[in-house]
Amino acid sequence: MDHSRHIFVLTLSRHRIFGNLLVPFFAEQNPGEPFLRLVRRVKQFDLTDPDNHFTPVEIRTVKITERYSDERIIRKFCPDKPVGELQNILRNEETRKKLVSYIENTLSEVLELVKVSVVPLYQKREKYMNLYAEDLITLCFRDTGAVFNFHRMEQETRYFLSLRNGNEYFSLLHRNIEILVNEPCRIYFQNKIYYFDNISASKLLPFREKEFISIPKKMEDKYYGTFILNSIKSQEVRFRDLKSVNHLQ
Repeated sequence: MDHSRHIFVLTLSRHRIFGNLLVPFFAEQNPGEPFLRLVRRVKQFDLTDPDNHFTPVEIRTVKITERYSDERIIRKFCPDKPVGELQNILRNEETRKKLVSYIENTLSEVLELVKVSVVPLYQKREKYMNLYAEDLITLCFRDTGAVFNFHRMEQETRYFLSLRNGNEYFSLLHRNIEILVNEPCRIYFQNKIYYFDNISASKLLPFREKEFISIPKKMEDKYYGTFILNSIKSQEVRFRDLKSVNHLQ
């Protein structure tokens, strides 16, 4: 194998059990082909091969992502089980919670690393080994926020949540948004990974199916005195008047 032709890429790949994970691959660009062809996943043993030349960021990426390899997870959580039993260990609720937390913490660490990396990040489609220009993923983390929009009416207050990336606002309603990390919130949507540091992804979930949440007038004082004030203090959300974002779809 001609190692000199290898290109180090990071992919958002779907694991059969754990969903989307960031996975490093060797890729190659063949003459005349308008895509990158994935060769194989980069493993930790590749770091000791003298024919491979990795940057410090690439080395760190491989070491972190190796933590959620099937073999590493089995050794950590069920060392007496074979790798083929990986699916079965999730039946134990306590183990499942620990495992989900472990994977999300690891994934969050990778996502922080790629913010300062020049390693290209692509969406890898299931069962495909080719990466096209339209598969390239953009990271959105410099100026993002979760926005709670309130509309006070005669008998109730309605509010909904939207997400902001710079001056762009978008609604969550009926959008195919995939949660990568619950807290801090990291989501994937339309070839972009969004970083929201001051909110958990679980708070987004109701607004994927509901246009708004209603607060009865008799509950407003209590609601405003708890949820809203606590949100301001923790800097979890930002507020806009509904009229100013009525362009949202």
